[in-house]
Amino acid sequence: VMLVGLRRLSRLSAAARPLTDRRWVAAADGVAAGFSLRGPVALRQTNLATTLGTWGWRRPCVLLPSQCESWSDDRMDIVLGHELAHIRRGDWALQMAADLVRAGFWYNPLFWLACARLRRESEAACDDAVLEAGVPAADYASHLLEIARTCRPPSPLATLVPMARRSTLEWRIAAMLNHT
Repeated sequence: VMLVGLRRLSRLSAAARPLTDRRWVAAADGVAAGFSLRGPVALRQTNLATTLGTWGWRRPCVLLPSQCESWSDDRMDIVLGHELAHIRRGDWALQMAADLVRAGFWYNPLFWLACARLRRESEAACDDAVLEAGVPAADYASHLLEIARTCRPPSPLATLVPMARRSTLEWRIAAMLNHT
């Protein structure tokens, strides 16, 4: 299943066009510099309105939906902050390694729980990175909710690290709005 997902993701990425909009490139460069990222990050715009996520290890790629050029500067900064935080942390490679281990120990429910917890903590860490960059929690929560309504990867792209999974959205918003 992972190999099929990786192949589909690779095809989707290859079919996506490089995003060369000056606003996006400047914003990505600014966020990358703030995170001290050491290499180039490809921004690619897909033809799908539902795809938003990060994948890749040596040559990381942020896949953006077809309507991303119409997004406000605030949403653009939030999405880039979240996705580039995944890249800085190396989340995609770590999650793929965890999924490989889980495949070997598929019969043990602890590995399934550990992989789910890893994804959850990864999302929380990236949410924290965006909030630490100065984005107000209420603004981030409203953008995240709107993104979850429109951008969710289809199940064959399970190897993509999506920004907003509906299954984790409630606790993420509750955590970011909880000041304690």
